[in-house]
Amino acid sequence: MSSQEIIILHGWGANKSRFIKLQEQLLESGIYSKIPDLPGFGESTQLKYPWNIDNYVAWLDIYIGNRREVILVGYSFGGQIAVAYSLKYPQKIAKIILVAPAAIRKTTSQLSPKYLITKIGKFVFNLPILNIFDQLIRKYWYKLVGNPDYYIASPIMRQTMQKIITADLSNRLSEIQKPVLLLWGSNDKSTPFIQAQIYLNNMSNCRLVEYPNADHYFIYNQTEKVIDDIMKFITE
Repeated sequence: MSSQEIIILHGWGANKSRFIKLQEQLLESGIYSKIPDLPGFGESTQLKYPWNIDNYVAWLDIYIGNRREVILVGYSFGGQIAVAYSLKYPQKIAKIILVAPAAIRKTTSQLSPKYLITKIGKFVFNLPILNIFDQLIRKYWYKLVGNPDYYIASPIMRQTMQKIITADLSNRLSEIQKPVLLLWGSNDKSTPFIQAQIYLNNMSNCRLVEYPNADHYFIYNQTEKVIDDIMKFITE
């Protein structure tokens, strides 16, 4: 049984309930883990003002407290937080497991068709003739660009999302010296698999496990393999 504690950070729009199966199977393997609801999600306290990535790092540090040798498992947005936290508090981290992480934002935000279409949408929504149909148009527009989370979010969480998707950490990946495991689906459309090479090129102690033909959500439907890969990594 490992004495190290695992903290699992969920993705945007999710909550700790999505990872109960993963937590239970880890426990069966002798690994204790904790899954907090990130602020603004699940049963956590709702945000009173828009947060950026630094706010989430500060919150996570309070959550971790005086614990050392923590293993962070970050999925998607949670992976972005895990990277940012490891950069600021490397002394508290033993290992990092990044599952389809969203720490590289340049290629998936400002340069992506989804981002450009979203920016166009904001302009269109401000046209006086369309104001009458504002909510209906927004609903279908964000479904079209594959970003329904933005439509259903509160105004504060929309502003938070805008801050998060502009926080690119790609130029700081080389600063992370802790062992890193990347788990990634080859057919991921949300955080493209091609980004994995950027992590491998910049992190000196990083390895990749590819999930063939898997999309962004393989962590939910291939839990047994995820557990096996995690166990191999943390017990070696």
